[in-house]
Amino acid sequence: MERGAIPCLIRIFMVSQFLKIYRTQQWSFKTSIYLFRNRKLGNFISIATIFFAILIPSTLVVVSGSLMNIVQNETRPYSYFIFKPDVSEREIERFVEQASELWEIKVDVLSPEKLRNKFFESLGIDIINSSLNFPYSAQVVYPLHITMDKFKSHHENMSSHEIIQSAESNHGLLIRARLAEKGAIGFIWITLLIITIFCALVSYVSSKNVLLLYSEEIKSLILSGLALKTIRLPIIWCGAMNGVILGTLLYFASVLLAEQSSILINEYLFFLDYHSKNWGESESHTLVLILASITSYTLGAIIASRQIKAEILIE
Repeated sequence: MERGAIPCLIRIFMVSQFLKIYRTQQWSFKTSIYLFRNRKLGNFISIATIFFAILIPSTLVVVSGSLMNIVQNETRPYSYFIFKPDVSEREIERFVEQASELWEIKVDVLSPEKLRNKFFESLGIDIINSSLNFPYSAQVVYPLHITMDKFKSHHENMSSHEIIQSAESNHGLLIRARLAEKGAIGFIWITLLIITIFCALVSYVSSKNVLLLYSEEIKSLILSGLALKTIRLPIIWCGAMNGVILGTLLYFASVLLAEQSSILINEYLFFLDYHSKNWGESESHTLVLILASITSYTLGAIIASRQIKAEILIE
C-alpha cells in the first residue's frame, strides 16, 4: 500500500464517523420534536401542574431577593456622635484621624450651621433664625459588610473618646435586618430544593409515560441494533424542551406577579420609596430558580430514560 493512501483512509474514516454522529443527533432531535408534538396534552398537563404549584414560591423568591437588596442598600452601618460644646477644631481633627485609622471608616463632620440646616430640613420647615445652640457633630459610615463585633467595638471605642458627649448607632436595627436577610437566604435555598425535587418527579412520571406509550417502537429500535444511549436522547431532549418552556413561563409570571404586588409589600414593610422598577435588581435569584427548574426537569427525563434496558424490553 502506498504511503499516501493511509492518511487518505484515516480522513475517510473520520468523515464517516462524523457523518454517523451527525445523522444520529439529527435523528434524535427530529424524534424529540415528534414526541413533543404528539404528546401535547401530556406535556401541557405536566408543565401546568408544576407551573401552578411553584408560581407562588417562585414569586416569593423574587420578593425575598428584592428585600435582601433593600437590606443591603438601606441599612448601612453608621454611628452618630455629638461633640462637647467646648471642643476645639484641632481636637475634632485628631478624632477624625484616629477614627479613619480603624478600618476603612468614612467620617463626615457637621458644623453647627450645617447641623442646624439639617435639623430644620428634617422638620420640613424653612430655615429660620433660632436661639438654639447646635454643637459640632460627626457621622461615621462603616463598610457595608462589616461584622457586628467590629461594628460594636469601633463604636464603643470612639464613644469613649474624651471629646464625645453622646453617641448613637443603628447596631440594633442592623442585627434585625441581617437576621431578616439570613431568613430570606434560607427560604430561597429551601424553595430551590423543593422545586428541584418536585420538577424532577413530575418530569420522571411524564417521561415514564412516554416509554410505556412507545414501548413497541423502542423494542424495534433495540432489535435493529440502535444503541441504548441513542434511543434515550429523544426522551432527554423532549424533557429539556419542556423545562425551557416551563422556565420561561415561570420567569415572566413570577416577575410580573412580584411587580404587581410591590405596592402592597412596600406599604406593609414601610419601604415606601422602593418602587416596582427595582425588582429587576433581584433577577439573579430568579434566574437561578429558573435554571434549577430546567435542570431538574431534564434530570427527571434522564432518570426515566435510564429505565430503557434491552433485556427487559426484548422479553
